Amino acid sequence: MIKRLLLVVTLLLSLVLIAVLVGTGWFVSRVQDFLTPPPGTAGQPSIAVYAADSVASATAEPMPWRDTGLDWNVIDRPPVSARPWTRWWWPGGDVNPQVLEEQLELLHGAGFGGVEVQPFLSGMINVVDNESLMSRVYSFNSVGYHDSLGRAVDRAHALGMEVDLTHLSGWPPGGPEIALEDSPTLLAYGETQVSGGKTVDIELPLPKVGPSTLIFSMLEFAGADFINFPVDHARPLSVVAAGVEQGEHSWNPFNMDDTVTLAPDSVQVITDHVSGKRLRWDAPEGEWSIIVSYTMPSGEVPMGAAQKPQGFVVDHLRTAQVLGHYEFAYGEGTGLPARYGKGLRGFFNDSLEFRISRMTTPDILEEFRQRRGYDLEPYLPVVYREGADNVYFSELLAVHAGPDFCLTPMDDRIRHDYQQTLSDLMIERFIEPSADWAHARGLLSRGQSYGMDIDIIRALGANSIPETEQLWAGGANVGLKFASSAAALYGRPLVSAESFVWINRDYMPTARRIKAAADKLFLAGINHVIYHGTPYPWYGDGQGEYGEEGWQPFSGPQNPAHFSGHYAASNPAIWPDMPDLNTYMARSQHLLRQGRPDVDVLVYYPFLGFHGPNSDREGKEVLVSGSLPDADPASVLLEAPELRTGKEQLHKLMTVPPKQIDPRVTWMEALQPTLDELERRGVSWAWVNDDALQGGLLDSGRLAASGGRYASILLPGIEAMPPATLPALRRQLEQGTPVIFADKLPQQQRSFRDAARGDRQVREGVAALVKAGALHLPLDSEALLASLERAAPDTLRYAHASTIQRYRRLLDDGEILFFGNQSADAATLSLTGAGDEPLWWFDARTGVAWPAAPVGGRLDLSLAGFDSRFLVRGVPMPQGLAGPLPAAVAATGEASSRRLTEWRFSLGDYHGDGEAALSDWREVPELRHAHGPGIYTHRLPLDDAPGDTERYLLDLGLVQGSARVRVNDEVAGQASLPPFTLDITDALTAGDNVIKVEVRAPLRNLFVGRALAGDPLYAQMTRFENALVAAGLLGPVTLFTKEK
Repeated sequence: MIKRLLLVVTLLLSLVLIAVLVGTGWFVSRVQDFLTPPPGTAGQPSIAVYAADSVASATAEPMPWRDTGLDWNVIDRPPVSARPWTRWWWPGGDVNPQVLEEQLELLHGAGFGGVEVQPFLSGMINVVDNESLMSRVYSFNSVGYHDSLGRAVDRAHALGMEVDLTHLSGWPPGGPEIALEDSPTLLAYGETQVSGGKTVDIELPLPKVGPSTLIFSMLEFAGADFINFPVDHARPLSVVAAGVEQGEHSWNPFNMDDTVTLAPDSVQVITDHVSGKRLRWDAPEGEWSIIVSYTMPSGEVPMGAAQKPQGFVVDHLRTAQVLGHYEFAYGEGTGLPARYGKGLRGFFNDSLEFRISRMTTPDILEEFRQRRGYDLEPYLPVVYREGADNVYFSELLAVHAGPDFCLTPMDDRIRHDYQQTLSDLMIERFIEPSADWAHARGLLSRGQSYGMDIDIIRALGANSIPETEQLWAGGANVGLKFASSAAALYGRPLVSAESFVWINRDYMPTARRIKAAADKLFLAGINHVIYHGTPYPWYGDGQGEYGEEGWQPFSGPQNPAHFSGHYAASNPAIWPDMPDLNTYMARSQHLLRQGRPDVDVLVYYPFLGFHGPNSDREGKEVLVSGSLPDADPASVLLEAPELRTGKEQLHKLMTVPPKQIDPRVTWMEALQPTLDELERRGVSWAWVNDDALQGGLLDSGRLAASGGRYASILLPGIEAMPPATLPALRRQLEQGTPVIFADKLPQQQRSFRDAARGDRQVREGVAALVKAGALHLPLDSEALLASLERAAPDTLRYAHASTIQRYRRLLDDGEILFFGNQSADAATLSLTGAGDEPLWWFDARTGVAWPAAPVGGRLDLSLAGFDSRFLVRGVPMPQGLAGPLPAAVAATGEASSRRLTEWRFSLGDYHGDGEAALSDWREVPELRHAHGPGIYTHRLPLDDAPGDTERYLLDLGLVQGSARVRVNDEVAGQASLPPFTLDITDALTAGDNVIKVEVRAPLRNLFVGRALAGDPLYAQMTRFENALVAAGLLGPVTLFTKEK
């Protein structure tokens, strides 16, 4: 989500400065012109007409899930379906089918199992005025485009790979095929004041445009249609009259601290007094505020779409429009139905990020009444809060307006009920129908169903494949686990993540960072990695528009975005390591898709949406925002300077209420230490929601949909919950599942309906639960942690806390455990409770297995920094997997060692000698901006060639970059992944041996050097002059000799 938001910032900042300088009045009058949507095609039909084809095209058998069986004898050779995928960026329609086929072959050879095709025009600011070039980009969705796409899908299928397609081009999905009336529906209001004691006969006041719309309409100064407000299409929904107790709305649209308090006993619904555009009403004595609520098409446009005109976003809350759009996007006119399940796996919907101030649907009043049990219309004014559903306004710019109206002391509950209704409708009218449409055609629907305030767990669980990302919530565990929790609760075998993408870390990732980030995903329950991403090799017109690395949509010439992600052959700092990385991930993912989730603690999540700590977790949790402290500069800007400055300038225009901390943040901050300690103690946890509890998805310690297991339920610091959840918790207690309240006890319901009765039911129900045996303990206490540990299954417990974390999959006859050291330092772990059942280790890097050897029921594990290992319990070890211990494991046993210190180093004209040559290139002026390869050479004399009983194990210590080892001019292998250890026995001979280590630094440092040298293609990298990344062979380098 964040990467798309920041693309807007630089341009927006300059326009805000204009507004500040010339004055608000001129600004408002000027941008009014920009709020009219561009004209659509005359006579354009509704996209819903395509929905009639939905039933006719639903002929395919549902696609079977992959990896449903497991042959233990070949887990070192996983199927192609277990490999990681990559998001494949296309420059709109400007692609050559032969090049597509060649790139697929490269990706297949590098160990990728599939691609997600995303055609768009991000990263083209520098060429946007080249009409001839852009006309090719805008050929997306043409006949020629679909021919190229078809060839790519066919080639992928022939290679055993699969393809997902993004929901057309840009985000949210839409395009010129969407008529204005089919765009998302906006709820807006107009108001006027009248005096009573007479018949009022007035024209209805038109809806007013708010600052969240005005601000982003500035982008049209630069020719980009970003947001609209088609007031001429507004349709009256409700008219309410009320007396005013306090306040008045300011003339200044940027004053968002001007809440008007209405007299609750005075409210009258007078909608039936409207005829056409006029209100005729016999008004009682007094002064009245007339508030007219309208529904209107928002005219929201897709961002980054490779289409001209851009068209409009499809309304996600009208199922006919949604299904019609799928038929348009993937139906008969595209040639894709013949490829359903034959190369084409499915489609992807990005996060739910909208730019409308208040979302609604034409039937909102009836839907609200049926779902919430009371009439919204008398209370409708209180749902207005400027920018409430505009993620760019509320999240990117962090503008939090006060409510437009106040009516009761419980207005927050009414707003919650409204948002809960939107959540239900988004799930039932968009996410679920998307999955149903896909399944009926043998396809899968994958989605990042968050961004708006929604029941995230239920929403993610409604997809065929729930997806998270390492940008959202900074990639912290608390965010990642929403997707894996949804999968466990709703029975989704695959859980995916948009991976290895972090802000302001463009061209920084190394194999080490990626491997550590992959382990973080695996430990969070993710089993389907999707790299972000791989660009099609595009160079514009080839007239010097891009450097030799080519087009990168989120970092490049004149590009305000700075996000990591260029995992392609044109990135020599990472591409040589792809086969090793992807083989490791494929073996890991294959195992992590087996069995069923095994969860110790289900943590009750009480909110809609998520807004928790992310950047402030840096230093407390590894790889939050991509951070590796021993590789990164001392400070990495996690908020772009343009964004920070832009916020400051915007707030000069605005008046907002005093800042209040989001209750989701304070709740998460209080809970986080407990979650951290659970992970250090090897106690697994997942989120749980009301829908799963009330819906019977938890039964006697069994996760009904996935067949998994849970041991206890924790309700930490919960202030409010639905009364309907309490009987579900009582059933859990009766079934023997510990239910634990931590910190405060719930005192009220969330809903407005029958609030006093509902609040009493919550208090009495919670008291009854505690009386029946539910525990009430302090949060962040040893008593709480001990209770949760005791409730966990009594197998292989941690004897002590450790940075080695684990994730478990439950088998019919045992379990699979994945251990990952989430620290740059070596760590140890002791497990207790090992019995006589089969128990063996498996190294996913090498594909080698060996027996585990517990002593007295205790099993010890040592892992180097960011190393990992599988443990299989209860399944006999296949002898075909046995082999020499992995070099890193063998080196930790009984072995003689010698430090290699007599190095010679050369890179260009720079030379260094001795162990001092093993230093960070950033510390050497001549190497600060070097890419390499730097060559480290060491001579190793041997009296005799290695015997049949000897192994020589080379441990490089620490590599910052990509490392290739040669011995006597023969490639011994890549040594870029932790723990940087290779077996070089077979390459050694009697006499003088020469060890060479070739290291390439990440491209970040090189590109910064070019920027400082004045190269215009890299000028955007100047900001990172003091933010270089570690590079070089840092060692210490040790040679171990061990008996086989």
